[in-house]
Amino acid sequence: MSRAKNLERLDLEGCTSLVLLGSSIKHMNNLIYLNLRDCTSLESLPEGISLDSLKTLILTGCSNLRDFQIISEYIESLYLEGSAIEKVVEHIESLCHLILLNLKNCRRL
Repeated sequence: MSRAKNLERLDLEGCTSLVLLGSSIKHMNNLIYLNLRDCTSLESLPEGISLDSLKTLILTGCSNLRDFQIISEYIESLYLEGSAIEKVVEHIESLCHLILLNLKNCRRL
């Protein structure tokens, strides 16, 4: 995926074996949509990533995702429904473009 630098949409929905998202995603400077819905083994997002073009991030049903870091300050839609996050993102005030935040069924929150 390190060669997919112009990719705008990445849909990995239902990839239940995905534990970690590869660091090659940091080279996807045009990525505006990332769907990781029901990636039930996903534990965290790579640290130190900044995807300035990312507007929609779907982590619904990522039931092992306990920690969430801001990977784009330009996110407009953030779906964390049914994830295992234990606290709202630190520095959430930096998400000044956020229009939709879904925290439904975050039972550990």
